[in-house]
Amino acid sequence: MAQNRCSHDAAFAILQRAASARQMKLHDVAASLISSVSGENNIPVHFDP
Repeated sequence: MAQNRCSHDAAFAILQRAASARQMKLHDVAASLISSVSGENNIPVHFDP
């Protein structure tokens, strides 16, 4: 919303389109976005010993 200066509804529509285009769940796209702008690197790592 801050980058695009759009309303809540427009921001949600952007997230919906992004999730659909990437064939991802909306909450995963939102989590990825928040992680990228907050500087956190919480990428799950799979490890089999």
